[in-house]
Amino acid sequence: MLKLFKQPEKGYLRSRTRKNAALALFWAVLFMVVYVFYVRSAAMYVKNTTTNGVELDTAGLLAAVKPVTVEPQTDHWVYGAGDTIPESLLIDHVYRDSRDYYRFIVSVEKVELYDIGYYVSDSDSLLRFFQGDEAAFERQGEIEQQLAVITVGGQRFASLIPYGWTPEAGRLADCAVFTKLPLYVVWDLGLTDSAGKEIANYMLDFRNIPVESEGNDLIMLVIFSIIFPLFFLYALLAFIFPRLHFNYLLASRYGDPDELSRRIDRELEQEGVYKQSRQVYTETFILRETLHSTRIMMNHLKRH
Repeated sequence: MLKLFKQPEKGYLRSRTRKNAALALFWAVLFMVVYVFYVRSAAMYVKNTTTNGVELDTAGLLAAVKPVTVEPQTDHWVYGAGDTIPESLLIDHVYRDSRDYYRFIVSVEKVELYDIGYYVSDSDSLLRFFQGDEAAFERQGEIEQQLAVITVGGQRFASLIPYGWTPEAGRLADCAVFTKLPLYVVWDLGLTDSAGKEIANYMLDFRNIPVESEGNDLIMLVIFSIIFPLFFLYALLAFIFPRLHFNYLLASRYGDPDELSRRIDRELEQEGVYKQSRQVYTETFILRETLHSTRIMMNHLKRH
């Protein structure tokens, strides 16, 4: 085992391995630089993904919101291609605190639950409006989200909550995200007793919808945190100790790599050596040279 950390004799195999290892180390360093930048960009998503929320800085949120007056309406919003239940929320549409958290635990002061619900049509994937009492909601059977106004820190927020679940006033609620107020939500609130009243220009979203690709970022970060550092460590060790490089490990199939290298050096000085594409042919060996590796094979054709 200790022999792997001993410097090999100078010669063809060591020279080629140095070049191959240097290029591998270059790529490893480059990958580590990319990895560091990725960690920095993904850190915000990862820390939000791994928690159900952090305590909300209510004062910071209230300083960021602006009041919007709900205009009275006589009919619901006309839903188009942009009105749906999204698979993910855009980070630019989400409120983030000074620590880059966007998923919070909020103290619910008041809940105004309305008889308006929404579901996505299977036929055209567009949002559908439904209004009725609880029994009508049950009969409809497809309601996915319900409209509400929830008061946090004295500020009224329009809210979309999963149908069948309602946060309790006077209790804490987790997985709360404050996102850009959809036009259809503020419009449809005009059909309720919130008409003429003010709400915040952020919506309190309890639907637990991912923010961009936060789930994938966590998975990729785990994978990259294993692959890139290990590759860098291997490339560095293979550059310092060439016997750890695959060139030497594969060459050892034919015996002692140092003896093999001396034999190759002797044959390279003989007549009849020729090169075709990336392969060098000697009396006994075929040397396949690439930027990343050097493979030694027996030249059976010449031997016979």
